[in-house]
Amino acid sequence: PHLGDGAVAKMRKSNARLRRAIEAHAAVAATRADGELHAVYIELTGNPELIEILSSLKAKLRRLEIVYFGGSVIAARSADEHDELIDALADRDIEAAAGFITGNWQQSYERILARGDATRQSEGHQTKGAEA
Repeated sequence: PHLGDGAVAKMRKSNARLRRAIEAHAAVAATRADGELHAVYIELTGNPELIEILSSLKAKLRRLEIVYFGGSVIAARSADEHDELIDALADRDIEAAAGFITGNWQQSYERILARGDATRQSEGHQTKGAEA
């Protein structure tokens, strides 16, 4: 969809809220701000079925996102990636925007996996310490 200056401004404001929430370690607020950012673009499709499907999917992922945004170091990179995407969209550089979207999805997934690995390792150390 066509992304006008007003939509770009909304995305920038949502991303700024996301960044502040991450810095404040406010995972729920970060998840909400991230949802607002994505909603700007999704709502521009004007496709009620797509909007409903993505809204339902986002609701199912909410717990995972809260855990993700609770890790401020890894989550801060998402806000940086959003800035790159928003800049590309504002410049109407569709190829760059597509690359940033792909990169954000892949890197976010890798950060989630890494966080899960770190959590499992931490739990293993705690268990070993309790056994001693």
